[in-house]
Amino acid sequence: MDTEEKYKQLKQALANTPVAAAEQTNACQPKQYQSANGVQAWSFDDIQALYEQRYIHEEFVDVLPQGSHPDTRNVRGSNNCQISIFQPQGQQTIVVLSVIDNLVKGAAGQAIQNMNLMFGFKEELGLKIIALYP
Repeated sequence: MDTEEKYKQLKQALANTPVAAAEQTNACQPKQYQSANGVQAWSFDDIQALYEQRYIHEEFVDVLPQGSHPDTRNVRGSNNCQISIFQPQGQQTIVVLSVIDNLVKGAAGQAIQNMNLMFGFKEELGLKIIALYP
């Protein structure tokens, strides 16, 4: 999926949120890179409080305090996602950084999490154990 398509999807997803009321620009440029421990992705748009409110009760999502940066080392072997939001000095945009370990938070972890929800188990069942050896 190219950047323009990702931007259209993000804009559509934000259309019915408080972010829609904020000025939206074409500065959204989703990017990703492969690393030994996962995938780091970032995009430009708006608001720390919105993320904190949205993910406050999510077991596997950590919205980091302002000034913190997510690191793939912190999510290695886990089903967790770390999110950090900051505003570059002198700019009117917000930068959203997120990291996951795509070996666990990817399809395998998602399958276990969905199965747990479908069968009425605790959402985190089987997903709190670090999935690495050694």
